[in-house]
Amino acid sequence: VLIIASIIEREAKVDEDRPKIARVIVNRLLLGMPLQVDATLYYQQDGTRPFSELRDLDTPYNTYLHTGLPPTPISNPGRASIHAALHPAADPSLGDPLCVGIPAGQCHYLYYVLADEDGHHAFAVTIAQHEANVQAARDKGLLG
Repeated sequence: VLIIASIIEREAKVDEDRPKIARVIVNRLLLGMPLQVDATLYYQQDGTRPFSELRDLDTPYNTYLHTGLPPTPISNPGRASIHAALHPAADPSLGDPLCVGIPAGQCHYLYYVLADEDGHHAFAVTIAQHEANVQAARDKGLLG
């Protein structure tokens, strides 16, 4: 719980995103997917190194290269992040626009990306939705 909460602490900027980020982490763990959380790459690393270089660096904290959780927390999580780790959001319901065309029981939050300058995230259930959200974030100048 504390490792997940520590990741949420580093990733979330607004409290309402914390439970959804927790759900993404839990879903990816349950599906055996790599977490691919950017914040884990920066743990114990020089923060001035380019992202692409950190993504290729083989450390136990690189959740792009290694599945599962990192070996230890990556931050000191606050109460809101711990609460989110203990109580992840529910996946979207069948009536949610994100679930259109997805079979019942298979609509799961699996992706998120920064969506605005205030720190809100856009969440997605398919890679196509995520890629559209990433492009929107790039168009807004939020991503490199």
